[in-house]
Amino acid sequence: MDAASGGSEGGSGGGWAGRLTRGPGLLVVLGVVLLVATRAWHPIAGLGNADIAGILYEADVICDGGVPYLDTLDMKSPGSWFLFAAIFAGLGRSMAAVQLAYTGWMLLAAPAIWLAARALYGRGLAAGAAVLLYLGAVGWFDLNYSAWMTTPYAWAFACLLLGLRGRWWWHLLGGLFAAVAVAIKTQAFVLAPCFALVWWWARRRGQPGATLSAWPLWAAGALLGLAPLLLWYQQQGGLGLVIAGLFPFESAGQYTAVVRHETWWGWRAWKIPLQLVAVFPLHAALSLAALLGAWRGRGEGGAGALPVLPQLVLLAMSVVGCGVGGLRFYVHYLPQYLPALALLAAHPRAWEYLRRAWAPGSWRVRWLPAGLAALCGVVTLVLVVQIPLGMAARVDHRGNPRARAVGEYIAARTTANETVQVWGWAGWSVYFWAHRRAPSPVFKVLGQATEYNQNGLFTRSLSTDFRPGPAADMMLAAFRAAPPAFFVRSASFFPGVKADPLEQWPEMREIVAEQYVLRKRFGKLRVYELRSRVPADELAALVKGAPAQAKVKARPRPKQRRR
Repeated sequence: MDAASGGSEGGSGGGWAGRLTRGPGLLVVLGVVLLVATRAWHPIAGLGNADIAGILYEADVICDGGVPYLDTLDMKSPGSWFLFAAIFAGLGRSMAAVQLAYTGWMLLAAPAIWLAARALYGRGLAAGAAVLLYLGAVGWFDLNYSAWMTTPYAWAFACLLLGLRGRWWWHLLGGLFAAVAVAIKTQAFVLAPCFALVWWWARRRGQPGATLSAWPLWAAGALLGLAPLLLWYQQQGGLGLVIAGLFPFESAGQYTAVVRHETWWGWRAWKIPLQLVAVFPLHAALSLAALLGAWRGRGEGGAGALPVLPQLVLLAMSVVGCGVGGLRFYVHYLPQYLPALALLAAHPRAWEYLRRAWAPGSWRVRWLPAGLAALCGVVTLVLVVQIPLGMAARVDHRGNPRARAVGEYIAARTTANETVQVWGWAGWSVYFWAHRRAPSPVFKVLGQATEYNQNGLFTRSLSTDFRPGPAADMMLAAFRAAPPAFFVRSASFFPGVKADPLEQWPEMREIVAEQYVLRKRFGKLRVYELRSRVPADELAALVKGAPAQAKVKARPRPKQRRR
């Protein structure tokens, strides 16, 4: 892992590789250009995945002096909420500000990728290539939880590698960055087994920093990383709530309980590597070249001694992280793969293996390197061309642009102290565009007053049933005490789910049917307004003009699906 093990900058690649090593800085610059270009042409309409609207909502709560988990009901990790709140405070409350900060946040990972590659390979060219491969791909993703988590995730791994070389403070920083990553998205907890396995590997190789003292340093760093968040919540009287939010074992159990039909699906496991190849075709091809090259050179000195196992461990743990919580493997989870893939794809053995395509010799020896080299060239061209065409995004949901129109419609007809309730996943961003809050801590509804969605990337939701309990009682009490000015209903409640859980909740269905009238449709979003707010002549026209659409029909409650 030290520079000495990597040989000279030219390594065993001869003059060709020696000339390339003069350009690591150019590779970094090219990576920055690709990232900025990708974000400039980012094709996501509105806010993209509706989970982002949840982050924005919690950031508004913080900016208004509230306390997430106390003033809201949420199972997500809190780190990104505070990042968004800081962006609002420093740059203003706008999506342009968030997008700008997000681009800068992704750039902050570049030094970590560089340091990790240098620690693994000891070569500037490999470090520059790793940064290029990271920055050239991370911009494909929308600004969801996993994307924000990936920067401290990369730093944690880089600090681990540097700490194993003998500098104790890197272990402390590794624990700190790992904790920050977990605070942003719980799935980063897979860094714990990754740290342990890589430490064991380094100890067997005699690395000077692979000592028992590394473990308490990681723990101390993790405590330092979480200290500001824990102290703030302690002052607000919500320490237990934030700990439950950081480590949501109970919620995760409920989340996974609805996907029991997926708990044994070995026949589908092939879709995981297929997804990786589909989303990261260039990285996958280069990683294959790296593994083939490392295998061929395992008995040689020089580049053959450069490690592969740490990157593979990080990649394996990242796959586990994406699968935790119901084997969902949504595309927006996959930025977690990128640090490992960029480092593996930048392995010097990958480039030496591809160079065999032009080396003299039998075609039987050169066909696979030639095929991989051609594939890498074609894929690179396609990926670059996609950027100005607005086709570079790798997302599982492009958002609902009509939610902005709904939000602006409501904002123009309400005051700041009035509320709005959104019913349906696709409409969550209405809260942000309207700059209005829900009448109770229940603003998402999905997974709170209803069951969680049952789908993953490889399956479709079967149903999302109403779930009686404290969250539903809290929401119903708020409607009875002070009903919101508007009720926004999305069809469908969740993508792929035909039955609306509102039909299974007779008390809320009755309130909506009797106290609200359909005001306007925006595509699949229906905006209901409180009848007491509508002038009598307008109300009569609305009820007369569209009675069937204006009312939520009473229907018999269907049988609950067996668990």
